[in-house]
Amino acid sequence: MQARGTPNATHKAKGDCPGLYSEAIAAIKSVILIDERMQSVARKLDRLTDEVRDMKDRLIRLETMIEISRGDGAVLRIARVPGRGSDDPAGKT
Repeated sequence: MQARGTPNATHKAKGDCPGLYSEAIAAIKSVILIDERMQSVARKLDRLTDEVRDMKDRLIRLETMIEISRGDGAVLRIARVPGRGSDDPAGKT
């Protein structure tokens, strides 16, 4: 028999539950915040991708205008940094 005021194993486990629940809730909140931040970053990346595509299209139009205006028929290509450009495998353009 236990003395009064001495918690048994069941009471001790129940006493730990509020701590576990608060840790679980904190972890869930953290995951939700990370998810919101990831969605925000994904939206920003989408906008940047659209801007880069637009700039690429504009550059191509400028190159075309210069090529058309040149009398010697030479092809103009703006130099690229090797290894940069996902659309250009092996850096050939």
